[in-house]
Amino acid sequence: HVQGGWCGHAGATTYWGDVNGAVCSCQHGSPATGCRQGSENRCASCHAGFHLSGSNCVANVCSCSGGAAATGTACSSHGLAKCASCDAGRHKHNHACPLNTCTCAHGTGTTGAACPTHNTHVCA
Repeated sequence: HVQGGWCGHAGATTYWGDVNGAVCSCQHGSPATGCRQGSENRCASCHAGFHLSGSNCVANVCSCSGGAAATGTACSSHGLAKCASCDAGRHKHNHACPLNTCTCAHGTGTTGAACPTHNTHVCA
């Protein structure tokens, strides 16, 4: 029991109700207090991997050039540059996906898709 109301949980949703029967709910976060309607979705804060958008908690989505962006709890801050995986011809380095660069002892090394594994010996 919360002073002046009650608190409950159902899966990822938390509910807060006041003594007058108005209920605030919030999926993936903590519900606000003081809802005026019979049942209202209004979040005060969000769990890790989510951010407040209006009155709702939505999953964080990072950005990534050259691969797939991290999402949810793998993305600590919405919009952060962080890759979950890289496209062919690229490799993960400090959460980014730079082009693979190959070496060539007597010439020019290949880059990108022509270099399947970063820092290996493949001549152009």
